[in-house]
Amino acid sequence: HRQFKQRYFEFLDYHDDPTGPVFLRICGESSCDGLPNDYLAVIAKKFGAAVVTPEHRYYGKSSPFDSLTTDNLRFLSSKQALFDLAVFRQHYQEKLNSQYNRSAGFDNPWFVFGVSYSGALSAWFRLKFPQLTCGSLASSGVVLAVYNFTDFDKQ
Repeated sequence: HRQFKQRYFEFLDYHDDPTGPVFLRICGESSCDGLPNDYLAVIAKKFGAAVVTPEHRYYGKSSPFDSLTTDNLRFLSSKQALFDLAVFRQHYQEKLNSQYNRSAGFDNPWFVFGVSYSGALSAWFRLKFPQLTCGSLASSGVVLAVYNFTDFDKQ
């Protein structure tokens, strides 16, 4: 297993309870700024949630390799991204437990959020790792892959 530095962002303005929820906002196929300035900020405020936003592998500053050769790009997949999210979630939960002097077994309630491709990742994450999240909000999740989808170019 190869490790790499994955950039992430924290938005803790409304996180007032150490046992409160953590919203995992999934970035899609671009670099991300991590700032929840949409519906997620409203929901985070309502529930006192922390919002954490890991960047998708190969985008922004989160690449497992220095060069984007064809051989290196074989690890750019939704499956790899899902496992990245699981590892990130574990890492961040351990960070919270250490910060609040809690035992290693404590878990905050986690919820995953995504839009479009990241919406699909959000739904798939819930299906693949139901023990790691209490729920998923997938908005406009792209879940039907069509080979050589030429209609997209006609928009």
